[in-house]
Parts: sequence; C-alpha cells; structure tokens
Amino acid sequence: MSRKKCRLSPEELNMHEQAVKLRKMTDRQLVACFAAEKKAAYEDGEFQGKREVLKHQRPSNQVIGDTGVKAFLEDIQSVSGIGTVTMKKLHNLAEERGYLGV
Repeated sequence: MSRKKCRLSPEELNMHEQAVKLRKMTDRQLVACFAAEKKAAYEDGEFQGKREVLKHQRPSNQVIGDTGVKAFLEDIQSVSGIGTVTMKKLHNLAEERGYLGV
C-alpha cells in the first residue's frame, strides 16, 4: 500500500508533481522535451568528457586497427558455446568502440 500524500516529504511531493507532468505529456511533447535537454547537454560539453575518457580506457598496448583484436575474434570462433550471433555482436562492439579499424 502506498503512503498518503499528506505524509510525503517536500522532495517526494516535488518528484511526484514532475512525474505527473511527464505522464500527462503527449509523445510529441516528450520527444521535444528530451531533445531540448540533450541539445543543451551537448552544448554545455557534458558528453565531451565521456568521449575523452573512453579514448583513454583502451589498453595501453592496444593500437587502433591492430591485428590483435582481429586475431582474438578469429581465435574464439573455435570455442564451444560461441556461435555466429555472439561473434557478430562482439565484432560490432569492437568496431563501435574503435578497437577495429572502421
């Protein structure tokens, strides 16, 4: 059973009011709202730092486009339990993260 509205803290009331406003929005309003927030976040440079962090998370001995990742992907094909779907997912992930020369 949920708590009565009179027993909610001010923070909980504020969160509830925001949630109700979001639930009452149409699909078009929701998309516009989130697109505006995302655009503002990009303009503020919020995502720039994440890109820089991802660049530095690669192993120090891994060079982009090196045959090490390709050799690894070819080597694990012979492991039982790793099928073509899993191989495709791993290959796509390696390309997406920049481990393979795209």
